[in-house]
Amino acid sequence: MKIVIVTSCSFPASEGLGTHVKSIAENYANNNHDVEVYIRRSGKGAVEKVQHCGVTYVLIPSSSIPVISSFVFKHKCETILNDQEHVIDVIHYHSPLVLPLNIKHEAKVITTVHSTMIEDTKHIEIINVKSVLYKLMGRFVSPFFENSLFKASSNVIAVSAGVKDELYSLYKLPTNKVKTIANGIDLGTFRPLCSVGDKTKTIVYIGRVGFRKGIPELVEAIRLLKNDLLGYRFLIIGSGDLDSYLEGKINEYALSDIIDWKKHVSQESLPQLLSSSRFLIMPSSYETGPRVVLESISCLTPTIATQVGLVPQIDDSAYIKIDQSSADKVRDAIQFAINLSPEAYDVYVEACRLERNNFNRDISCQELLKTYEN
Repeated sequence: MKIVIVTSCSFPASEGLGTHVKSIAENYANNNHDVEVYIRRSGKGAVEKVQHCGVTYVLIPSSSIPVISSFVFKHKCETILNDQEHVIDVIHYHSPLVLPLNIKHEAKVITTVHSTMIEDTKHIEIINVKSVLYKLMGRFVSPFFENSLFKASSNVIAVSAGVKDELYSLYKLPTNKVKTIANGIDLGTFRPLCSVGDKTKTIVYIGRVGFRKGIPELVEAIRLLKNDLLGYRFLIIGSGDLDSYLEGKINEYALSDIIDWKKHVSQESLPQLLSSSRFLIMPSSYETGPRVVLESISCLTPTIATQVGLVPQIDDSAYIKIDQSSADKVRDAIQFAINLSPEAYDVYVEACRLERNNFNRDISCQELLKTYEN
């Protein structure tokens, strides 16, 4: 089967959407499908093709101006695909910020929605001008993009029950058009790589340092706990729109001795990093996944998490709840976690061991392929 995936994710993959697309594309290639992934990039230059793990990645430079970049990307994708003579069986869009293509191939069209931008941008904290612009774009521009994708698609895939509910309430999509297929994890890659006794007193955050990720609440919670951390340290991995904010708060609160911040680590290092940490923390006010929670559980590292995205679908004995995304509640959850007895901690680890098989990438990909074929 010839499968074309169209997305605005990163390459090399550095965030949840990018790692998800990479994971399913490589799974398809391993099962003898011909896979091309078209990725929108900012900046100028020539179109670049990269072969990796049996997948062809087509990297398409576009405008650095939001909205305009999506139309430039659409035009360039159409030009490339209309020049191809071989049959395309499936075009699979991964929102956000992509538009349906007008091409000569009579391919089946599928759209995966990782979040509706209307709901996503509601949860952006108003911190600077960029945050206001994002909220306006989510309210007035993104619905046009998403509606056009849904009209062009024979099926729409929601990555969680919450996203499915958003599609029904915001876009009134027919129930027979929407299917929930959760993001899956490569259990062979994300697996426990050290014993519980070898885990360090580290609480790790992995994700964008961006809006709605709970960054202000997390750094404030750390400030409140700085003298009561029982030897624990925090490792923040990621970068984004709130880099300057985070750097300023670390300096203002004198937290550099208990917060290590790395803007980037290799994807290959994540299984070891998760396995060796005592906890992952996810204090987001809105999510539709995130994959990193599933990856952490698969590495037998309990998560401290808010009840958003896929988290309510996880056995609640496998993670520690943050009641809401506020500094006080984040602090309370961290304090509870670091005061667990060894026996109580082992209960969470064992729950992770039982839960990890429920998010198997191979099963998710089989469900997607059935959707392509039906």
